[in-house]
Amino acid sequence: MLPFHGIPCLKGQTTRLEGTLEMMRTKENSRLYNCRVSYTASRRRSDEPKDGEKLMKSEHVTHVYQIP
Repeated sequence: MLPFHGIPCLKGQTTRLEGTLEMMRTKENSRLYNCRVSYTASRRRSDEPKDGEKLMKSEHVTHVYQIP
């Protein structure tokens, strides 16, 4: 299980997340779920248009959360 690292939100910049959230029922209890989050993050200045120059783009990240 990977730790979840925070995504910084900086004043004057817009942070955009794109990805998926997948939930799977556990075998032990159908009311509990394991979860997989896959995303990329990008950042641009807030005054730039949505398709404007990106200041940063992350690699594709996947985190898996499992019920202990």
